[in-house]
Formats: sequence, C-alpha cells, structure tokens
Amino acid sequence: MQECAKAFTAKTGILVKVTGGPDTKWLAQAQQNADSIYGGAEYGLTQFIQNHPELVDAITRVEL
Repeated sequence: MQECAKAFTAKTGILVKVTGGPDTKWLAQAQQNADSIYGGAEYGLTQFIQNHPELVDAITRVEL
C-alpha cells in the first residue's frame, strides 16, 4: 500500500497517508478525515463495515 500511495502522489501531486494496524490505532482519526479504507481480507472489511456502518458506504465497496 505504501508503494501505491507513493506512485499516486508522484502522478497526481496529492499526498496520501497510509495508516495500518488494528482499527483502535487509527479509527478516531479516520472518523474525522479518511477518504478511503482498505481491508486486507474480505472478511475483515465486512466485519469493519458491520461494526462501523457510518464510516463506509457499502455500495462503494470494491472487491479486488
């Protein structure tokens, strides 16, 4: 993800900050200003959406 963020910033000039770890580490800040949330596993993102439905518009979810 860090490499993707660097490539995006290099191409667009828009700074991307990638924060990882358990959601307790970054959830409060994400509630204030996150633009995107990435889940490393489908079940993890599903659980996150169930626990925090106000943060993710499930319709915008894209599975890769």
